[in-house]
Amino acid sequence: METVWKKLSEQKVKIPVWAILEIVVAVLIVMFWARTAVLHSRSLVDLGVASEVKAVIPAVVHITNEGVCQGSGVLIAPNLVVTAKHVVEDGSSFTVTLNDGRELHSDDVIISCEYDLAFIRLAENVDVPPARMEAFEGTELGEAVFVIGSPYGKENFNSVTLGIISGCHRNLDMPQWGWSVTFQTDAPIHPGNSGGPCFDMDGNIIGIVVAGQGYSGNVSFCIPVDVFERDVEEILRLFKLHEYEKLETSQPVEVEYYSYAESIGS
Repeated sequence: METVWKKLSEQKVKIPVWAILEIVVAVLIVMFWARTAVLHSRSLVDLGVASEVKAVIPAVVHITNEGVCQGSGVLIAPNLVVTAKHVVEDGSSFTVTLNDGRELHSDDVIISCEYDLAFIRLAENVDVPPARMEAFEGTELGEAVFVIGSPYGKENFNSVTLGIISGCHRNLDMPQWGWSVTFQTDAPIHPGNSGGPCFDMDGNIIGIVVAGQGYSGNVSFCIPVDVFERDVEEILRLFKLHEYEKLETSQPVEVEYYSYAESIGS
């Protein structure tokens, strides 16, 4: 028996090259996915996603357009919500649901002439801190982001998805929709996410979700806040225009100086 075992041990076993390659590739794949999983789990902790989500989610809202369609939005001032224009189009009355469940009604909306953006003014200030905005300009490809919104409706109210910046400058070539200036992320979105905010890892809004491509939900497009972040005060003033009316006259209007004190004495 010892002689047979010795002879077998001395024989050279020939393993086909293709089999060796398959084993090497399999081992590399397992090592890659294991490393990716560890890095991903570590990044979620290191980036502090949970704390940032907790801080900003009170400002994210659900919007119903007369019960016909719905979408998401976010408070950028105590009485101002930004959303996507296609969420509010063809509507005249809107219900804004806050993260704590309160429902506010508004029929006061203005839309952007150039971009897929709209702004809803609430009747009164709400006791919710508005979300901060940060210019997208300077954001780099591959930076982590998260999106909050209500995919498919209020049953998924304020769901959170995580991704990265997949493309910094995207022109979807659909001027009728106002999607000429967007950035791309792989944070999953679905119908109902439209109008919702895309945040950086510091909890700043860098974009508003406006479109998705394909069925996976991982090809998502946002309009950067750069196009309106400096105009919030002007946008609020636009809501006041209905309180004034331009005087229509064929002659120039002459305004003379009038003194109330002088009129008393005359």
